[in-house]
Amino acid sequence: MSNIEVEVFQVEDRKFEFYFEVSDEKCCLRNFRIEPLSPLDAELICDVLDRVFEWNYKNGVVEFWPKDVICGDKDDLALHYFLRILDTLMGFSTEALLAETVIKSLSDWLTYTENGVLIAKNLVQHSGVQLHVMFRLRIKAYGEYVVDVEIRGMPPTTFEASKLKRGLVAIFKDDVKVKTTYPFFEARILKTVKKLSDALKLFKVLVASL
Repeated sequence: MSNIEVEVFQVEDRKFEFYFEVSDEKCCLRNFRIEPLSPLDAELICDVLDRVFEWNYKNGVVEFWPKDVICGDKDDLALHYFLRILDTLMGFSTEALLAETVIKSLSDWLTYTENGVLIAKNLVQHSGVQLHVMFRLRIKAYGEYVVDVEIRGMPPTTFEASKLKRGLVAIFKDDVKVKTTYPFFEARILKTVKKLSDALKLFKVLVASL
């Protein structure tokens, strides 16, 4: 038995919804819809996506249906197609601007660029601790993307400090390095990935987890 799960992105007044059929065995892209969108833009998107989708238009909404089964990781699929569609609609923008647009669609974090590094930061409450979280993304040449996340806070007790550490390790596994736990908690994720979607997936997990 499968369930339908939806990934939603909002860019200004335009909504992107990706629908997935998820079961214990696999996750497949059922369809996606964009609102508002013109038929001309829909045809352009289909060209960019190698004509693997068919589409229909009604009242400013376009729904895209895959011609063949497309399965994989839900976040990977949603971010992959979202980035390619954004690139088309924004007029073949830079990777930095695309990344900033995706980050803003995923969160209300303060986001800006400083010395060529895209930064998103927020103050969040997690496991009983107020945390200062800073996400940095540096886009290097030759398809390398460096993600640097700093997580800092002051747990009221060693219990909250230990709980916070266990929680972060459970989410990020070996990617997170906890430097100190109490009285000042500090952890860092430093990772180089080969795809922009992988870097943005890490940010998506970060936002959803904290």
